[in-house]
Amino acid sequence: MIQQGNSDLYTFAWPVSRVGEAIEVLIRKTGLLSAPMEAPTPPENLEQTDEEGLGHWIEFVAGRFDIEAEPVESPYTEVEQMLRHAGPALIRLSGRETPCFLALLRNRWRGISIITPELSVRTVSPQVIREALTAELEGPLTQWIDQLLIEAGIPEPRRSRVKTSVLKEQLSESRVRGCRLLRLSPGAGFRTHICRARVPHHLFILIGVHSIRQMLMFLGWWIIGKGVLQGYFDQAWLLAWALILFTAIPFHLLETWIQSIISLGAGTLFKQRLLYGTLRLEPEEVRHQGAGQFLGRVMESEALESMALEGGFTTVLSVIQLFMAAIILSMGVGEWPHSLSLLAWMTVIFLICWRYYQHNQNWTEASREMTNDLVEKMVGHRTRLAQEDDRRWHDEEDRALNHYLKLSERLDRVGMILSACASRGWLIVGLAGIAYSFVSSPDSQAKLAVTLGGIIFASQSLTSFVGGLLSLVGVRTAWDQAGPLFRAAARPGNSKSLSFILPSELDKNTDDDNAPILLSRDIAFRYHDYGRPVLRKCSLKICKGDCLLLEGPSGGGKSTLAALLAGLRVPESGLHLLRGVDWQTIGIQEWRKRVVAAPQFHENHVLTETFSFNLLMGRRWPPTREALEEAQIICRELGLGDLLDRMPAGLQQTVGESGWQLSHGERSRLYIARALLQKTDFIVLDESFAALDPENLHKAMGCVLRRTKTLLVIAHP
Repeated sequence: MIQQGNSDLYTFAWPVSRVGEAIEVLIRKTGLLSAPMEAPTPPENLEQTDEEGLGHWIEFVAGRFDIEAEPVESPYTEVEQMLRHAGPALIRLSGRETPCFLALLRNRWRGISIITPELSVRTVSPQVIREALTAELEGPLTQWIDQLLIEAGIPEPRRSRVKTSVLKEQLSESRVRGCRLLRLSPGAGFRTHICRARVPHHLFILIGVHSIRQMLMFLGWWIIGKGVLQGYFDQAWLLAWALILFTAIPFHLLETWIQSIISLGAGTLFKQRLLYGTLRLEPEEVRHQGAGQFLGRVMESEALESMALEGGFTTVLSVIQLFMAAIILSMGVGEWPHSLSLLAWMTVIFLICWRYYQHNQNWTEASREMTNDLVEKMVGHRTRLAQEDDRRWHDEEDRALNHYLKLSERLDRVGMILSACASRGWLIVGLAGIAYSFVSSPDSQAKLAVTLGGIIFASQSLTSFVGGLLSLVGVRTAWDQAGPLFRAAARPGNSKSLSFILPSELDKNTDDDNAPILLSRDIAFRYHDYGRPVLRKCSLKICKGDCLLLEGPSGGGKSTLAALLAGLRVPESGLHLLRGVDWQTIGIQEWRKRVVAAPQFHENHVLTETFSFNLLMGRRWPPTREALEEAQIICRELGLGDLLDRMPAGLQQTVGESGWQLSHGERSRLYIARALLQKTDFIVLDESFAALDPENLHKAMGCVLRRTKTLLVIAHP
């Protein structure tokens, strides 16, 4: 039965104290949870927490189940459509003293299925849920619209429709929040993702359809061969042959369609996995890589998907064809020894492929090195033109190119041998196997025809088989670049906290002005396991309201200490607490939200995007109007007003390498504004004022001191 009343909706809602249980029930019902787990116990003051604390709790519970609770928002006019595609999801309902949640299971043709706290499934009209979500937006306008319609003389039967149109017009730019989608984390087991996408199911269907199509082809051959060998071919056999050909057409179309489904599903999962793994990389893993290396990694990742799918399909289907070819050969004059010769020839092809793989590895490594050098030299070409002797510009490139050409020749030579052995070599071996039977038993025409058909079919299959193997060789080579990103997605990252602490409870730890925001005692750090310690027995205490200046010579460990304070690196030993809690308990992501650092100029970046995007990277995106206004105010306080006035699009001007070029000082102030806009209690500025002239330095320092509660500035003496 569909519930139509909005008042009944709250009887199906889960209270805040049971939202963890609601998540557990939802993911069990939808199959996102395979292993037996229970929701963590909620904190005592969860019902009194604010929206931020409640969001932290939902994300913490979802992380424990290795899923994501992604907050989504929808335009006012598309709320109902969003609800129909939201399950499984949590829908927050307001209008009561404490918020509550609907556990949305799935969409059905009669309505939306939800799970009640009594674990029963009810069907609710999507219009009812929509009215509950938009009540706060519509409330202030409802009375005014009703009065307006009465004064305008709108008839009673039409008022509801007119009211809906007016609300859509008035609230068209408003966005409705309160929905969190529950989905499997991209870092979960890739096999789980593949199974949920039903890729194995479609693969089995593909193998079956391909096998049926091959058997239809063999049946057509049999009909043609029977007529030829018997010396007659009447109309009935011709019609049967034509019928078989037409029957194979739908199977061929179905095979192509299933291949596209598998390609789209597996390709989407693979790209999500790589992107998620890229975001999970630690700063140290990408710190010393140049633009050329990143470009090579992207190129190999793009090639990996297409080659893996193409090579996988080709190899699997060609193996099926070779199996059928072996059966056909066993039915010919050579019988099973002939089939074993096909297996032996496949072994020879494998050995040549292994040799090809070794040469391909060397060739690819040389190609990557040349690409990296080319990109790096293109970035610094002006310096090279000014400082390097023009007679030696191309010496290194010429040596690398000669080495690359030699490796290319070796690779092409093995590739030609492999292509020749695949089909032509097998034809020689296959025909040699029937030479004796052809001379000694000339009367076995039927078996001889079957054998010849099997040899030709095996030759075609071997050609496809070699093509699939070559694609898989490329996949293995590309995996060297994409593999680290793929594996990084599955690593047990430091982003998950061991226990949950409400942000309000964490802030209480430093309500006292004398309580330290950050406390480090006897911390040590080294870049390599057996390297020289960069920091040793370093202790630091920073309280609320402190404005500290850290000076020291180059190479003294100032930037390393800043990275430790901001959570970009983890100390090797010692006590390291933020608001009285260590990073294992609070989680490294929460640590980085509360301590913001503007690294040195060479470790900070202006992305090729809009100026507002570069400013608000630490805030929600797309930005709110208030966030854009705040960004503009801070920029003008930092002395960037002239820059905003010069740029044609203002904050929406594209900047970076392929956009509006920023000076050294403008970039430094952009980095300062980016840190200030994250609204944190503690900011670390690492040599951020070094590139500013005295006037802009005075403006920037005044802005930072006005807008920062606790500050650490690192500078040279």
